[in-house]
Amino acid sequence: MFTESNEDERKELKFDFVVSELLWRITGNPLHVWDAIAMAYQLDIEYPPSLKDYLGLAALRIRKAYVAYCSKEDIGKQATLISEVLGFTNLARKQGRGSCFEERRDLEKDLHTREMYQEVLMVEKKPDLAYKKVGDKLGVSKAAVRRACLRAEKIMKLFNKMTNSIGKAGQAL
Repeated sequence: MFTESNEDERKELKFDFVVSELLWRITGNPLHVWDAIAMAYQLDIEYPPSLKDYLGLAALRIRKAYVAYCSKEDIGKQATLISEVLGFTNLARKQGRGSCFEERRDLEKDLHTREMYQEVLMVEKKPDLAYKKVGDKLGVSKAAVRRACLRAEKIMKLFNKMTNSIGKAGQAL
């Protein structure tokens, strides 16, 4: 699928694959697992156990949904059933949040906000001033910027912890 001329693209895709797979394990958001599955397919690599587990459990839920469908259970619930089959509703219920799409969007916003904060902090040197300047730029309070940074740091710590525990597995891909 890849030629020598786009080996850099393959390396970047491998890195993105590792990131998506780790984010799936950290957040439980199925969008990350589907990203990882798509990238593993593009890279033509074997799925790691976490992806195989997700696919196996989804397949079992699909079989259960088919049995329910065959037993003439309420067809009007099919949209909800399919989202449950693929695991998109469990995360939202667990976190008391909206959809998995909202969770992923919020994570990306938090990471972007933290990146902006870090850049401003390098210049300003004072955390409160950096929070305020980023808040002004984004149209939110400095407290909202601080909370976004804390959420992003929590994910980053988990990500780093998992990355360290894996060692150089990502490089072996």
